[in-house]
Amino acid sequence: MLANQTALTTEQQTGLGIGMCFLWAIQNLLRTDQQGWFNNMAAVYQLGAMLLVIIVLFVSCPLSGVPLASANDIFFTYYNQTGIDDFGYVICIGLLTST
Repeated sequence: MLANQTALTTEQQTGLGIGMCFLWAIQNLLRTDQQGWFNNMAAVYQLGAMLLVIIVLFVSCPLSGVPLASANDIFFTYYNQTGIDDFGYVICIGLLTST
């Protein structure tokens, strides 16, 4: 952790959890057609965020002055620390992060 960052207290974490549950409860009160609209907006947001992360990776790495990682390292290198030597399993586990 960086020196200027502080961890959230237990009270702050509990407050965030309660706030998220409250927002999900409000979302569940929406009609089905409104839920579909909300889902479409969330999909657009996720795609935009993914593109933004990829663009930032390409733009910021060469500007740092230190070759932190090449594009090949960023997009095609994986570290399998699952203990299972099946690449397909690693891909499936990686896909869980998008759900």
